[in-house]
Amino acid sequence: MAKVFFPGYLETLRSGRMEAFVEGLEAAGKPVDAATRQAFLANDAGALAACFTGTEEDPGLPEAVVAQLALPTLLMAGTRDPQRLEDSRRAAAIMPDALFVELPGRTHAGTLAPAGPILDELVPFLHAAS
Repeated sequence: MAKVFFPGYLETLRSGRMEAFVEGLEAAGKPVDAATRQAFLANDAGALAACFTGTEEDPGLPEAVVAQLALPTLLMAGTRDPQRLEDSRRAAAIMPDALFVELPGRTHAGTLAPAGPILDELVPFLHAAS
């Protein structure tokens, strides 16, 4: 997760100061827009630290299990978010009813905004899956 955020992000969250986390992102050259800043500052630093600790320690699902997930799935990732891009592409390749959409130029933080291109993919997917 240090690649997504910045080296030392977990210790920063454990300090209990969300402001320091946002400052760390910006110092690492990862600008934070006003809406994302507001969303981060509304979070509990300790809770995020616990969540990210669990995420880093969890090995995830084995590919054999992912390959058995038969529900319709839409996976999206930005081209500037290499880990999620590769993980999403791989999951879509092995799942029987999955679609992968690459989001050109988007980072992890910028995956969902602007919403227009996301909705252009999501709405037809939801209609087809219902």
